[in-house]
Amino acid sequence: PLVTRVAIGLAACVFAVSEYTAGLIRAAARPRQLVVIPNAADGERYRPGLDTAALRARWGVGGGPVLRTGGQVSERKAQDVVIRALPRILAEHPDLTYVIAGLPTMQESFAALADELGVAGWLVFAGKVPDDDLPMAYNMADIFALVSRRTAAGDVEGFGIVVQEAALCGVPAIVSRDCGLTEAIREGETGLSVPPDDPGATAAAILTLLGDEPRRREMAQRARQEALAAPW
Repeated sequence: PLVTRVAIGLAACVFAVSEYTAGLIRAAARPRQLVVIPNAADGERYRPGLDTAALRARWGVGGGPVLRTGGQVSERKAQDVVIRALPRILAEHPDLTYVIAGLPTMQESFAALADELGVAGWLVFAGKVPDDDLPMAYNMADIFALVSRRTAAGDVEGFGIVVQEAALCGVPAIVSRDCGLTEAIREGETGLSVPPDDPGATAAAILTLLGDEPRRREMAQRARQEALAAPW
């Protein structure tokens, strides 16, 4: 939009949360100075080893593997892609639970999709999680999934601080390509990336980690180490 281009041009300095976002800024205008400072998370607050029993009981999550997504239940966060991947995942891991946490903007629509696909019984819509519960919500997960898409209006994921928070809790991530999320992981070491809007690739990546516990544990440990060592 014109107002955005004018604002960028007038600013003495523009800060971007990722190289991807910086590229979008350069494509829109010519900033006088552009500095990339990725989002950071609190490594003391977000840490592994927290007791999740009370939260599991409250949400009705069993003892099987947990897949979790954080963020507004929306077109951009693309929880529907993971829901479409669930039939294939559940065929191999029928005790899995998919926990969707975030503002329930499109919950009704996504719940209907889950019901249509026959996977509604394996979903938990947790709603907006209180701040005090967030560290436990990450600890509950075996894999964090955020396979965001670019919307028709051009809304896109700039970085993904939730991926960093998950990493600090020792949880590897599955993220989508063609956005800033890939800068929040180290491919093959702390997470895996998949094409956006691809339930098949999303299912395959999740199954890769669920089917290889030693690798998943190694990636979980590396994810926390990388997040703690981040220069920001």
